[in-house]
Amino acid sequence: MGFGLATLGYGFMLTYNAGGGIFAGILLAYGFFLASRLNKHFMKASVSALFLIPHSVLLLLFTFRVLNEKDILLLSSISRTVFYCAWLITSYYYLMAVRDIAIENSAIKLKNKAINRLSFTTIFLFVAVLMSIFNDFVPSAMLSIWIIMQYIVVIVNTLFLHSCFILITTEALDKKERQYFADEEKKQREKRKKRDGD
Repeated sequence: MGFGLATLGYGFMLTYNAGGGIFAGILLAYGFFLASRLNKHFMKASVSALFLIPHSVLLLLFTFRVLNEKDILLLSSISRTVFYCAWLITSYYYLMAVRDIAIENSAIKLKNKAINRLSFTTIFLFVAVLMSIFNDFVPSAMLSIWIIMQYIVVIVNTLFLHSCFILITTEALDKKERQYFADEEKKQREKRKKRDGD
């Protein structure tokens, strides 16, 4: 289904400062691509997840001294803004997809949770984009609070993705099983009709 990979990918966001965004981007993109069979919004989340990768590549190049601080200054500012925009768009579309699936299946609790996560994540990441753009004007105390909040957002969304993985996958498997038994019953009826006709 892809939810397992996406959950693992979102978990890697905790290590994005150490280059974990590379794995996050790849796993989220592939996981949401697989999930796009369930809802078209997952495909948009998949494409936007790929834009998480450049900033993490840049961080790794800086860590291994391939680039120096002077080279990375402007690039880092641009790539960080792209990173937060990509994270915002990816989260928005994946949560919209979950909301749509919940509405289709009359899962009110899941729909409400998706809307809550959507509001919380969108507000936080929108502020993160603004802080990334106006980085020089942000007080250091606010940066510390924002970093802690960032980890909270990642953990909350990773746990939510995991619960979606369990709920939606179980629902999909139930549907497949019901369809399988319905098909088998239909085949048996057709066989009986043939046998009785002979």
